[in-house]
Amino acid sequence: MNKLTYRQLDALDRIEKEPVLQPFFFKKLRGLKWFDELEKRGFFSPELNPRPVQSDQEVYFSVPSWPILDYLEQTASELQQPENLAYADKFLNIIRDVTRSAIAKNDVGNYRTWWCFAKIFRFIPIDKITKEDIELIEYWLGDRFDRVLVGIEIGKQLLPHLLANDSKHAQNLAIDVINTLTALTWHSRKWGNTEEMVCSFPVETHFSNEIFSGQARLIGDRLEESGVSIFRDRLLQIFSKSHKDKYSTIWRPAIEDHEQNKDRDDVENILVSAFRDALLGYVDRRAAAAVDYVDKLLDSETILFQRVAIYITGVYSRQLDGLVKKLIDTQYFGYHYQHEMYHLLQYCFSGFDEKDKQKVLSIVESIAEQSKELEQPKDVQEEQQACTWLKWLSAIRGKGYQQADDLYAENLEITKAEPEHPDFSSYMEVKWVGEHSPYSVEGLLSRDFGDLVKILKSFKEVGRWENPSRSGLAQTLKEALKTRPELFKGHLKDLIDLDFDYTYQLIEGYKELWKERQYDNWVELLDFCWALLQSAGFWLDDAAEQRGNMAASSHWIVGAISELIRAGTADDKTAFEPTMLPISRKIIVHILDNQEGEFFPVERDAVLIAINSPRGKCVEALINYALRCCRLADKSNKGHDELWIKDLQPVFDEQVHQAQNGNLEFVTLFANYIPNLLYLSRSWTLEQLPIIFKKDSRLRWLCAMQGYAHVNQVYAQIYRFLSVESHFRDALDAQELGTRCKDQIIQNIVIAYLQGNEQLEDKDGILSWLIERWNLEELRSLTWFAWTLRNRQKKDIGVKLIPLWVELSQHADPSSETGKRTLSMLGRWSVFIDELNEQTMDLLLKAAPYANLEHDAYILIEELQRLVEQYPDQVADIFILMLDSFAPTFQQEDIERIISKLYKNEGENRLKANTICDKYIKHGIEFPVEIRARCHRQC
Repeated sequence: MNKLTYRQLDALDRIEKEPVLQPFFFKKLRGLKWFDELEKRGFFSPELNPRPVQSDQEVYFSVPSWPILDYLEQTASELQQPENLAYADKFLNIIRDVTRSAIAKNDVGNYRTWWCFAKIFRFIPIDKITKEDIELIEYWLGDRFDRVLVGIEIGKQLLPHLLANDSKHAQNLAIDVINTLTALTWHSRKWGNTEEMVCSFPVETHFSNEIFSGQARLIGDRLEESGVSIFRDRLLQIFSKSHKDKYSTIWRPAIEDHEQNKDRDDVENILVSAFRDALLGYVDRRAAAAVDYVDKLLDSETILFQRVAIYITGVYSRQLDGLVKKLIDTQYFGYHYQHEMYHLLQYCFSGFDEKDKQKVLSIVESIAEQSKELEQPKDVQEEQQACTWLKWLSAIRGKGYQQADDLYAENLEITKAEPEHPDFSSYMEVKWVGEHSPYSVEGLLSRDFGDLVKILKSFKEVGRWENPSRSGLAQTLKEALKTRPELFKGHLKDLIDLDFDYTYQLIEGYKELWKERQYDNWVELLDFCWALLQSAGFWLDDAAEQRGNMAASSHWIVGAISELIRAGTADDKTAFEPTMLPISRKIIVHILDNQEGEFFPVERDAVLIAINSPRGKCVEALINYALRCCRLADKSNKGHDELWIKDLQPVFDEQVHQAQNGNLEFVTLFANYIPNLLYLSRSWTLEQLPIIFKKDSRLRWLCAMQGYAHVNQVYAQIYRFLSVESHFRDALDAQELGTRCKDQIIQNIVIAYLQGNEQLEDKDGILSWLIERWNLEELRSLTWFAWTLRNRQKKDIGVKLIPLWVELSQHADPSSETGKRTLSMLGRWSVFIDELNEQTMDLLLKAAPYANLEHDAYILIEELQRLVEQYPDQVADIFILMLDSFAPTFQQEDIERIISKLYKNEGENRLKANTICDKYIKHGIEFPVEIRARCHRQC
């Protein structure tokens, strides 16, 4: 190894004396000739491995780089040369000593160091790596700040490097690596009141999936049974702590990759896919040896392993022919194995001999016979049996076996419809799992209307999973209506006394037809709704309660009728004819007189409850109806004042009267629809405010404030009322109100200030109160919202915001956490600065040191880049002050433009540019140095 020259040794002396130069020096250093001298001087000492540094706020950590690692990483490739084997031992010793030192001290570690070590590993000769070295990886993967970088390096570089080596030692190391990467950690997770145990990998599942999806087959090919069994054993660990195996067809409907598989990046699915692919690799390499392994999986008690075995047997049916015959057995035609068996039959049936083909048909015949529900009418039983036949026959028809083809045709004649997704025991669509209809759409439409009514009235539901249900039949009825609505015209009166499941779906079907502009039958439909609401027993509470949560009730129908009327009145371009308005009014008033309101828990979102409750939907229908009536009156050039007073106000007055003792849907939606109500009658709306927002009922007031939180426009009179009467102040203090409501109030205050309805000089005003209050979350909301207005009349807004910025900046105490963060957030407002004068410079210099606390430093950088052309000296001063606290790197192109511009100038600007580059070096960031070198060359 060549000795170092005098100049090279002198360079080492200088970086020892000035550590700030080490990052730049080691970034450029390469070659093993430097190693011995660096080791002699102690540069590899474990004591130098930097620990994460906690910020002053005791919340954030920075993880420094260890400069010497750049040299080790850049030189590691030389270890592969035979003459450098001794240095491979030295590199390994550094890795071992540094890691063991961290373990011994119970140190929190440094993920940057571990990542570098992981990259070096693949250059070290495999025979020098020990099992104990792989165990060090376990510690690296436990780093609390980052484990992904190490995991990807080990999984995508070291693991394939080991798998490519034929030695037994390399294979054992590969097994150890896979075991490390798949180690399971368990923790509890709550779903509502239920707590369950879930597991995770050392590396985030998305990246674990990337590692194994590309290599699992190679693992099976190279490691054979040993590799496959790692994934099998991990799955067994999971199944021992959960019921996952029993319900594998729910979370893993298909063993192959399929869109029906949900949560494909979770631990269980990654392991299933890896297990499958590894087994494919094993069978492909040595089928004769693998057949026993697959056979044992079939005989195991684990359902998922049996399914994997069936899938593998189907893929390699020629090599595993004996197992194919074993699978022609009734036990494998159950719903757990349906998908895999279906596709195995598709692949293999044509190659079966006559005996095996007949055996398959015999099994299917037995299953079809058992699928009949004896409680059902005979025609329903026949259709059930035919559906089961078709499910399995669809896998083997067209395979050259005439008997199967004939049976398929016979059963298709009964069902009139091809089976959908016959290979799945359950297929996730936009409907409830298990809601099946005993008839198809075509089956209903093929009958005359009298028979259709008889079917609906005579159908009896058998409460078993996956059996035909009334809900399923009702959904099919809706599709039949949408397919041929004219069939129902003139017959709606015959459907008044149907079960609510059917009635609800009919109304929903008509609403969808109207929205899709496919059909108009409003006269008969609204008469039907009115008659339905008048029918005996419709409003009986006990009847609704007895039907259960998933069955349609009178409440559902009330909501559907209300939504129907709202759809017919919301838009003048698509509204129903004005002649329909009188009956619509009757229906709305009748519902409001009879439909009770929902319970409004204090902790729930009142608006969400209101818009989804039957009464709330009717209130929305009332408002839309009133708006439609008033728009029509306005078009007649008579105005709508008289219409409001005579026809509409009495209905609204009654709702306000009821609001004094409840009627929380109306209270919430009154506040929510204030802009619309102002159009209906400004004077009436303003008169109702003291009633709607009256504080004698805490719950009513909370509902009103939540409703108002969804109003996106500030009306001066409404704002004045809510401000003067202390509603805003009380709402900001209310623990029951959520962030949305409070954010909306603060946004109202900002808009009012910009519009001139709030003054900083008014010490009794709510804006002054908000500043004195000095609440961090409220200040965060205020500064963020004002920043979002940057694209609207930016100059005018800036003129108003600068005085507010001055006020907030004066209140911000840099010795407090809230003060620092407020100054950081105010840095966003730099977008409103066009001139760096004494005032604005003071604001930016005060904000700059803290600009990164709220992760918005890039905004300030972007604006400094905008201003540097006109104000280079001032921008440089702000930038230098910022670098005393932290070094921004995001939006690197903006940083480069600032530094380059400063270098283009002469004198003081260039000196300041040098200062900026030097400060970046001290932070361990080098790209500004390259900018300096480039600018010097250009000059």
